[in-house]
Amino acid sequence: MTLPSDADAEVTAKTVSGFINNDFGLPVSDGRYVGHSLAGRLGSGAAHIELKNVNGSISLQRAPDGKPLSPATNLLPPKRAEMD
Repeated sequence: MTLPSDADAEVTAKTVSGFINNDFGLPVSDGRYVGHSLAGRLGSGAAHIELKNVNGSISLQRAPDGKPLSPATNLLPPKRAEMD
């Protein structure tokens, strides 16, 4: 998915066996055994975008529009320490 550089959206993305990458600097969490997830706010987060995929990757690309990049805020919960 290609988004404007100055997008104002709250974005969530989840995959079971595919990777997630993005041009907005948001971190991606890897599941303990399977899965990847991303949750973040671009700009004010006015719109809501939800992406899901089972057997494929998700890519959030920045449009080549020459606009300044919206500030990105990670909304993923902090990782828990692994149990020994």
